[in-house]
Amino acid sequence: MKYYQVLINSENRQQAANILDHLITQRLVIGGPVFNGPAKFLWEGTLMDMDYCLIVTYTREDKKASLIDVAEKASTEKVCMISFLPLEGNAPLLKLIDDELTTPAGSAPRPEYQDRLPVVTWRARVITH
Repeated sequence: MKYYQVLINSENRQQAANILDHLITQRLVIGGPVFNGPAKFLWEGTLMDMDYCLIVTYTREDKKASLIDVAEKASTEKVCMISFLPLEGNAPLLKLIDDELTTPAGSAPRPEYQDRLPVVTWRARVITH
C-alpha cells in the first residue's frame, strides 16, 4: 500500500474546515492542521497577494480519486489545488491511517465531533550513550 501526505489549498479557514469535514466523514483522510498566512499566486496573468490556507492531511493510494472528487465539490474555488507527496511514515502513523481509513464510508458510523482537545500524556525518556 502506498501512503501520501496531502496538501489542499483553500481561500479561508471556513472553506478549509468544510473541505476537511467532508473528507474525514467520508473516511478519505485522517485529518490534520490548517495553516494560514500570507501567500502570492500567479492567477490568470495577475500577481495575487492574499491570506491563504493550507490543509495538511494523510491518505492512502486507494482513496486518491475519491479524495479529489470530494475536495473539488466541497471547494468554492475555480481550481482546488491538491497535491500528493509520497509518505514514508513510522509504523504507528501508517497503522493509524490504515485503522481509520479501512472501513468504507457507508458502513461506518459518522465520527463523533469533540470540541475540545484530548488530554495528552507526555513521557520523558532518558537517552544514554
